[in-house]
Amino acid sequence: MAFNIGWWGDALGVTQKEPERVLKVDPETGQIQEEVRLGERVGDVADVVQVKDKLWVADGWQCVVHVVDPDRPEGRGLRILAVPCQDWSVDLTMTNDGIWQFDAGWFDMGMPILVKSELDGKSFLEW
Repeated sequence: MAFNIGWWGDALGVTQKEPERVLKVDPETGQIQEEVRLGERVGDVADVVQVKDKLWVADGWQCVVHVVDPDRPEGRGLRILAVPCQDWSVDLTMTNDGIWQFDAGWFDMGMPILVKSELDGKSFLEW
């Protein structure tokens, strides 16, 4: 079952929890163009966004972003965004000058957050 959707090039990046993977789907035909299996190292697949030639897969359980090379998914890095996630519902979107993170988990505290970070993931730009 699909969990979340983002952009992977000119196609849709669809995250799936069981099995944990990202599918590249043609938005017009629905055909799967590519599949990247994430394996057990991802705690809770939330969202996906393409940053340059890598996929950033948000992990709501570990509150990190897995940086995945679609051609070598077994060798991945981790990024921590400028604001730690509070819940499993982390959404990402890419812009020319940064990455936006939405975390609905902060609802428990009365404030969902929408934060923009530089692509290094550390520098807080705006909210």
